Amino acid sequence: MKNEILQRLDAVLGALNRVTVCGKENLGNLSGSIVMLEEIGRMLQSVAFAEVPKSEVKE
Repeated sequence: MKNEILQRLDAVLGALNRVTVCGKENLGNLSGSIVMLEEIGRMLQSVAFAEVPKSEVKE
């Protein structure tokens, strides 16, 4: 589960790194979003996930 989340986060970061923006405000929003997602990725690296049996997962 953790690896899947990190892989998806990396995919999103890769896509955001290829986005072209116009304007200072848009650039600030994009760079702020990238920084925040990178920080979340670093935080998740040190977190241990407990696997929950599928029978206990509520959908």
